[in-house]
Amino acid sequence: MKRSILTGFATLITGIIIFLSGCVKDTPDAPPISTIPFDPTKVLNIGQLKQMLVDSGGIYTFRENYSLFGVVVMDEKSGNIYESSYIQDFTGGIQLNFIYTSGLYLGDSVRILLNGSTVELYHGMYQVQNLHPGNSVYKIKTGLFYEPKTITLEELNLNYDLYQSTLIKLDSVQFADSELLGQTYADSANLETENHTIVDCEGNLSIVRTSGYASFANTLLPKGKGPIIAIASVYDGETQLVLRETAEVQLTGVRCDGGTGEILFLESFANGYGAWESISVVGDQEWEFSSSYGNPGPGMTISGYDGSYNANDDWLISPSIDLSSLTTAYLSIETARNYNGNALQVKISNDYDGQGDPSSANWYDLAVPLSPGNNDWEWIPSGKVDIADYIAPKVYVAFRYTSTNSACATWELDNIQISKD
Repeated sequence: MKRSILTGFATLITGIIIFLSGCVKDTPDAPPISTIPFDPTKVLNIGQLKQMLVDSGGIYTFRENYSLFGVVVMDEKSGNIYESSYIQDFTGGIQLNFIYTSGLYLGDSVRILLNGSTVELYHGMYQVQNLHPGNSVYKIKTGLFYEPKTITLEELNLNYDLYQSTLIKLDSVQFADSELLGQTYADSANLETENHTIVDCEGNLSIVRTSGYASFANTLLPKGKGPIIAIASVYDGETQLVLRETAEVQLTGVRCDGGTGEILFLESFANGYGAWESISVVGDQEWEFSSSYGNPGPGMTISGYDGSYNANDDWLISPSIDLSSLTTAYLSIETARNYNGNALQVKISNDYDGQGDPSSANWYDLAVPLSPGNNDWEWIPSGKVDIADYIAPKVYVAFRYTSTNSACATWELDNIQISKD
């Protein structure tokens, strides 16, 4: 073991020219005098530390005076992380967790004494636990800053082990449509952490995870598209982004669909039926809420098949929607279909009374592209359908399902949205 560590240290010194170019160093040539023990034969870089954990087959606790060098790329200043820091060297990054606030700041070059600490893989995230700020951390220098590595969301999702705990930059991303109805980064009132989906124009996605204690928790999510700088993280194979500050979230450009993200109405059925009406005109089957058949998560589904084919006429009708402030309006939905049967009908009305028999109102068919139903349950986005002709103080959108005694398609419905562009 001693021989391999000496070899590793020699490799580390060789890498100094690369890592320390300009102003950033991964290890000092000779650490300044410190009361924190230092053994030059027991120095690890972050890559070697991770490999030690892999080789151990589980949690690894240090009983010798091994040292780890790195530069702080995220501190606790914003409140988005607590008793924790992220450091980086030329081999990668790792999260440090302390027994109390560390006193580390962005740009600090540090030496970490690992004796007594534990390194573990927490839901896929490499972490050093149980560090004592006073006994384990020695600041070598301040004011050293890493530049973020520009990658794509696809690269992040495919290589999260490589990028985790490092500073990255994603270009041309935006918060998902479902995040744009006045959501904030987190729940500052109840101090609860929240996740928000971020996507690119190719459909790749990740999660922006923000603590309710973050100084920007109550800030509204931006509606545009652009670059974002963050620390890459992962939880059970799902990539996450940890923000340092909102100044590094520059989502101000036109969105992937050419719009501005001004959404007036959005229904993802996160709260079940909510204010929607399910009305069965014919048959025993009806629209049902599902916690798992949406895209993703919750959504609505219906089928006239219940061991046999059944004739049905069932409506799912929205609450009243006020579009009077708009001059343009567009409807979009997402559907999935399987099995043979009638197409789903999408309708709109300005004179429905909000309850009861839908035949009492005038309903107009909307030409909305739907899932073709190729026996694969593929979710199909409709794109934007112009509904400007129906702008009014009261607008109702309905989905009418019909089936027969010989054919019953199954339909799934989610992410119903009305936007101004």
